[in-house]
Amino acid sequence: MKDKVLVTINGIQHDIDNNDGIRTIQPGKYKLVSNKHVVKYDEYMEDNDSNAPIAITNFLKIDSSSNMVTLTKKGASSSNMVFQEGYHHDSLYQTPFGAMQMSLYTTGLTIEENDESINISIKYSLAMNKSHVSDCSITINIESI
Repeated sequence: MKDKVLVTINGIQHDIDNNDGIRTIQPGKYKLVSNKHVVKYDEYMEDNDSNAPIAITNFLKIDSSSNMVTLTKKGASSSNMVFQEGYHHDSLYQTPFGAMQMSLYTTGLTIEENDESINISIKYSLAMNKSHVSDCSITINIESI
């Protein structure tokens, strides 16, 4: 993989989104560190007070050997989402309005990689403050540009 990549993420909360979901496409930077794929990219959200964009830095770590994906977000909203099939992972989801406990239970995870791209498919259950929110799925495509 080249160091410049394009990150495409499609996410659906099945119980909420009626299969419309969200889609984001962002440029990013790729590195291979200790046999793990690491991608850094920024997402932007609008500040409600000033309408100015606020950056949220994302670090995507892909460990094919243990079939685990970690997405860490830092900025106005922060979280650490760990996906590993058959495991629960708990963390705090920090928002400008306060923190919530987030729990993820990964029911499916596939990672396909070649010299120019990495494709990830994740299925998981999301709970906030110990209450089930939705069953979700994410597809992530990382490709060299």
